[in-house]
Amino acid sequence: MMRRAASLLAVLAGSWLAGCVREAAPSADVAAATGFFRVGTDADGRWWAFRPDGTRFVPIGIDHVKHDGFVCEALGFKQAYKEANVRDFGGDERRWAADTAAKLKAWGFNLLGPGANTNLLKCGFVYARQLPMGAKFIAKDDPDTKLATYMPNMFSPKFPAYCDAVAARECAPRANEADLFGYFLDNEIHWWGAGSPNGGLGLFDAAAALPATHSARQTLMAFLAARGVNDPKAADDATREAFVLAAARRFFAVTTAAIRKYDSNHLILGVRFAGLTGAHEAVWRACGEFCDVCSFNCYPYADLRRNVVFAENEIEPVELGEAFRRKHEIARRPLMVTEWSFPSLDAGLPCTKGCGQRVETQTDRRNASVLCAQTMLSLPFLIGYDYFMWVDEPPLGVVKGFMENSNYGLVSEDGKPYAELTQAFAALHHDPVAARLRPLPARRAEPEGVRTLSDVARAVGGVAASPFRVRVGSQRICPKVNFMVAFRGDDRKMRWCEVSRVTEVVAADDGTLTVTGEGLDGAYGFRAVCTVGGLAWPNAYAVSLVSLSNIGEKPLAPAVFYFQLFEPFAAATPDVPAYTPNVYRRIWRQAWHEAEGGRFSGLLTWADRVSAFLFWKGANGKSVHPDAGFFPERRLTLAPGETYAPAAGTVYVVGLTGTGGADGWREASDRLNERVAP
Repeated sequence: MMRRAASLLAVLAGSWLAGCVREAAPSADVAAATGFFRVGTDADGRWWAFRPDGTRFVPIGIDHVKHDGFVCEALGFKQAYKEANVRDFGGDERRWAADTAAKLKAWGFNLLGPGANTNLLKCGFVYARQLPMGAKFIAKDDPDTKLATYMPNMFSPKFPAYCDAVAARECAPRANEADLFGYFLDNEIHWWGAGSPNGGLGLFDAAAALPATHSARQTLMAFLAARGVNDPKAADDATREAFVLAAARRFFAVTTAAIRKYDSNHLILGVRFAGLTGAHEAVWRACGEFCDVCSFNCYPYADLRRNVVFAENEIEPVELGEAFRRKHEIARRPLMVTEWSFPSLDAGLPCTKGCGQRVETQTDRRNASVLCAQTMLSLPFLIGYDYFMWVDEPPLGVVKGFMENSNYGLVSEDGKPYAELTQAFAALHHDPVAARLRPLPARRAEPEGVRTLSDVARAVGGVAASPFRVRVGSQRICPKVNFMVAFRGDDRKMRWCEVSRVTEVVAADDGTLTVTGEGLDGAYGFRAVCTVGGLAWPNAYAVSLVSLSNIGEKPLAPAVFYFQLFEPFAAATPDVPAYTPNVYRRIWRQAWHEAEGGRFSGLLTWADRVSAFLFWKGANGKSVHPDAGFFPERRLTLAPGETYAPAAGTVYVVGLTGTGGADGWREASDRLNERVAP
């Protein structure tokens, strides 16, 4: 056992890795003809892919172009898209492939990503192959093959033989294919380990938690011993990071060596990281050392008001180009985005499951997609992208464990193209080389509009009486002014801590109340100060966060602030039963209401940093609460005694009460919105 660990330790030390590291391609405006695809830089330092004949190639790919589409388990494994193809093409997959190929070529797509139909591969496309060199190594009857959830144990003595077998099966027969762009090693394996935020050092913790007989645990202990550390708990962050780097180098060394043993002609395209934060920087560094391209899936946020695209960080938004540049500087290899999309709510799909920013209309979807594509193509270190994906998902989800139900497709389940999007792609992709030489889209100035609670108050005529006097008939409906903070504890798990006691209420002359409350969760604690006031609008009130102080013994890192402002009605239902995540510039509103003209109580906001309105009603009737969530404008870590104060009136919610059930709520909230945001 110890000899095996020592052997693996030698791998960690890099004693045999040098011969496996990928060599850099020479700089050139046009590469030499090699008969296979290559990557390199031009005279200006811009990265390109080059065709087998040496001319520049911009991979514009599409994922999962399948004749059968998706099954829907909820409908007895029905395949609506397949039924549409049987209707349109008589079940002949070759006719379907010819029609699909013509559409894709007209829309400017030249690369087939993972999941492409075999008949389509014969229709004149370049293609990329995804290899199962990650999670599929994990065997249920062999714990030593698993390091963490959906993460193979790269230190297992069986891992090299497994990768060799995969490469012999998948790569050897394709070694001389001119239309093969390259290989992805896998897709979205869990580099962060277990119980760790994305991008963290969880692989170290995962290895430390394994039994003493496990090869990954043995390798870790040998790694620590060589550094004079006897206990994983005593390892500092530098040591933890060094182990994660060594583990990543082991993975990429073994997988890429296996491929190049059987096929030295084609590109190795990375491992399709799960977003920009899907792996620690050390893993990106290792990927760049061994792969020709670093690939990752990314679902950005397009701000159509300012004509700019942001990366995945919603608290401190980073422009897409800057976020990608940081990864390129770590990896020092060209990048390729292998999933991106903007589902639209007007397609008739729930869009409640799956990644990505949602938009309201197909027009917004087109505009967001074009803006994102133009931004990516203009970046000198990004060679191209794969769009996600060909066909929409079923409204009722796919199968248990994969219940996505979103409008990702270029075509609907009925086989109809989304004309605005596909026509825009046709125009954009007409000359992708020219598109890559254009500058970033010009950013527009911030437009005027409603931003703060002061804007809302001015729009409706100011403040009014205390909301505690608001009544609907004989029922008093007023805010309970509960406040909750979501944060990660020392164990890296999310916690939700509510105000457990109100310590002070101060009334101002205009009827506004300042309410101070405290919440405690073991060694964590906070004090929240909120203002509560009526608005000069029938049955409307507003609550705003003034400050948040850490009164606990440990640092507090708030991720989301929540208002819970009234007691819901026992017999009522939420106005919108399904929560749709990450919708761009939507009027955020939600309400509880009674049927047949009964009472309603709802919330609205026009603030920019809304996380979500979540109105829960459990099946047992007990887990009932309305939550209005907001991100802070920056990442926070409050030391004990430290206070955070958001910009005045930027974290707020407006409550609205009345009668008339669902219709009354919509009419009243529409009327208020017309006044506030004309």
